[in-house]
Amino acid sequence: MGNIKTHPELAGRYFWLLMTVAVGLELAIGLFSILLLPVSRPSGILPERGKAIYLLHGSLGLLLAAGGVYLFLKALVSRHRYQTLTALGLAGLLLAGLGGSLTAVKELRLLGMGIMLVGTPIAFFAYLTPLLADGAATEDDGAGAGPVGSGEVLKWREVARVILVDPSASVLLLSAADPDDTQGKEFWYTPGGGAHAGEDIKEAAKREVFEETGYRMPDIKGSPLLERKTSFRFAGKDFHQFERYFFVRVERFDVNPQGLTDLEKRSMTGSKWWRIDELLASNATVYPMDLSKLVADWLITQL
Repeated sequence: MGNIKTHPELAGRYFWLLMTVAVGLELAIGLFSILLLPVSRPSGILPERGKAIYLLHGSLGLLLAAGGVYLFLKALVSRHRYQTLTALGLAGLLLAGLGGSLTAVKELRLLGMGIMLVGTPIAFFAYLTPLLADGAATEDDGAGAGPVGSGEVLKWREVARVILVDPSASVLLLSAADPDDTQGKEFWYTPGGGAHAGEDIKEAAKREVFEETGYRMPDIKGSPLLERKTSFRFAGKDFHQFERYFFVRVERFDVNPQGLTDLEKRSMTGSKWWRIDELLASNATVYPMDLSKLVADWLITQL
């Protein structure tokens, strides 16, 4: 089943992108300041020449520091897989800030400029790395958690999954079979799939549910309640996924897929609203394997 725990949602990829662009801009402004402002100018926080760009440089630095602290604390609390990168990014920003402070003193100005030119690139690449690592993510999913669309092998794909529960406490599951499995062994799984590059995890959950079931969910409230890391083989490919699960109450609806890939059409075999007692009594293969207990525990918290 993998590691399951409470998971506060980390900031979306757009926030990482904003941090990366802003750090790059800060580096560019810093280099421009070096060319604009005389290195031999007297000591002082604000130089007589170029006050505006110096204020912009400092203000952006403070905003970046706040963003870096926010990302680091969120990652620290949730034990996010990019925790080390958020720490490295924050360290780079603080190092650059220290260098900037030293430039106010004439005798330490060159040292401060050097420190800035070291710290800022560290922060830039710390925030850029997750974007590059997750950039290959696609919308499709794999066996053990749903069928794959393109069949592309990915490393720790960001996957959104939704446990849809109706008023009778039944949960919607989809079924599929590996097209490379000659025995055609069927398994059941929750709707969901991989997030697109730059896509918020909640938006990915809504999109995947619509594509696989035809149901348009309203905005999802709160953070993912469960997470797991899982590895499996499907359609001849190895997959490694970081999955986040949302529990959502809905009125029962008829499944009418709206955006299946060719492989999904060949892999998916059906859908069913399962009662908890049915899941407990069934010998069917269900992912996650203790789904019935998870749903039962969640329902208790809703009373």
